[in-house]
Amino acid sequence: MNITEDINRQLYLAIQDEIIKKLIEATPTKTGHTAGSWKLRFGSALGEFELINENGSVVMFLEEGTKAHDILPNTKNMLKFKIDQKPVFKKSRDNKLFNEKGRIFFFNKSKQAVLGYVKEGSIYYCFARKVKHPGTESRNFVKNILNNQANWDAVSNNVKQRLASKSIN
Repeated sequence: MNITEDINRQLYLAIQDEIIKKLIEATPTKTGHTAGSWKLRFGSALGEFELINENGSVVMFLEEGTKAHDILPNTKNMLKFKIDQKPVFKKSRDNKLFNEKGRIFFFNKSKQAVLGYVKEGSIYYCFARKVKHPGTESRNFVKNILNNQANWDAVSNNVKQRLASKSIN
């Protein structure tokens, strides 16, 4: 291994220790899959690298936020989603049921869409033809970590310690 390859390797390990660890901690998560998908790949030039996440589109939504938009079903006639508790409905004049977020549907025994909800065990599910998503705020967690000079100072110190311990050995 020549000196350039060794420096690149030490830099790679230092970035893994300092930057990737902070990205994993800062990634907003429900399941941990997006946070655990951070990878580092070096380019051909010394010190050139890319941060990669298998869930790139999710990271972009979290990083930059989204505008308000409609969510429609791709392959089915209805969307199905969990709700925390039994919904509270208001009756309108024409006897249709509504909740705060719009019309809610469930399927009856003859597989027809009917207004309401379904309970499976202790979990309630709602069905809807369309959901209006309010959008999300940008979180800028990647930008904040990469633009923080203290993080890069820590990488630099980490590389120096690694190279110093190699020269001693």
